Amino acid sequence: MALRFRTRLTLMITGLVAFAGLCLLAVEYVIINQLFRLSISADQAQAVEYYPVEPYVTRAQPVTRMAVENELATTVLQGLMPWSVAALIGCTALAAVLSYFLAGRAVGRIAEVTTMARGLSTDDLHRRLSLPGPKDEIKELGDTFDGMLDRLQSAFAAQERFVANASHELRTPLTVSRTALEIPLTQGRVPETMAASVRTALRANQQSERLISALLMLTRGADAAIDAGPEDLSAIVDDAVLDTREAAENAGVTMINRQPPSVIISADQTMIGQAVTNLIDNAITHNQPGGSVWIGSTMIGDRVELRIENTGAVLARQTVELLREPFYRGAESRLSRPNGRVGRNVGLGLSIVDTIVARHGGTLDLSPRDGGGLVAVITLPAVRSAPATKTERAAKPVPGLVTAPT
Repeated sequence: MALRFRTRLTLMITGLVAFAGLCLLAVEYVIINQLFRLSISADQAQAVEYYPVEPYVTRAQPVTRMAVENELATTVLQGLMPWSVAALIGCTALAAVLSYFLAGRAVGRIAEVTTMARGLSTDDLHRRLSLPGPKDEIKELGDTFDGMLDRLQSAFAAQERFVANASHELRTPLTVSRTALEIPLTQGRVPETMAASVRTALRANQQSERLISALLMLTRGADAAIDAGPEDLSAIVDDAVLDTREAAENAGVTMINRQPPSVIISADQTMIGQAVTNLIDNAITHNQPGGSVWIGSTMIGDRVELRIENTGAVLARQTVELLREPFYRGAESRLSRPNGRVGRNVGLGLSIVDTIVARHGGTLDLSPRDGGGLVAVITLPAVRSAPATKTERAAKPVPGLVTAPT
């Protein structure tokens, strides 16, 4: 297992201190030993015999001064080295502790950069590190990271402004073109030989208008302020089911809506309603004749899960991972013409859902369904209090719709 940088830095500093201490002990041993030898060599000419005092009184014969100094050198070195080794071990342990804390202070500033980079998204590009401390390499790293965020924020803002402005500018000529096509077609002033071509051009015009509306929704979802409050998700889902009932009937798809009596979430009703409608519309669009759509909500702790599951063609997991990207329709069923919804799909529905849910602090999980189709799960924060204004739920049964409260 790879060691963390802080641990490796501590080991390197401690190893360096230990190596320097060992070198110091070796030099100390050589110097002391050499000093004694020089002292003994200088006194070799003196062979005076004498009777030394303690601890040599037990000797029966006199000894020379050189022998005494030689034995004294051995005694000093033998007593000095163990203490020196013990002192080296203690100093090395102290160096290890101090280097660990000092490395932690240095690495902690780098950890701030790592933590922010890991949690950064397009929704909080305004955040900056502004690392305190001296003007060192780590401070320079933090300032470079902040500069990169400045450039990214400017680039994303320019891109969103371009999409919004282009969408607004394109709506007017498209509306004029649609009107110019619809009026003569409605009044019967188009020759029969040209009627099919005019209808084709009108469908293309309508497709372009849907695309522009989706782009505007995508940019507004990323920029618009969220007026979050307690809302009944069950009521929002019921309204979305009613809005898409006609499309389900035209496509031959049965919707099975299982909702608890009241599931309260913290959300903007309009935006979450758009997200739920997009998911149900997606489940109908990419279904099959005689297929089904299952819709259900459950409370899990302080979160609410809305699960929308539909039948359809078998999807690869790699394809599902890319479905939330703008304009991606997949390599399988999403490249085919939608059942009952020819020319309607623009490839932005799931991108809009993902943007709206992320703005509400939730998540969108997509996975292939066993046997074909898609499973979409929205997770949103729940609240325990009742909503301020509760959406009125339909009291009459809807033809062709199966409702089954849990």
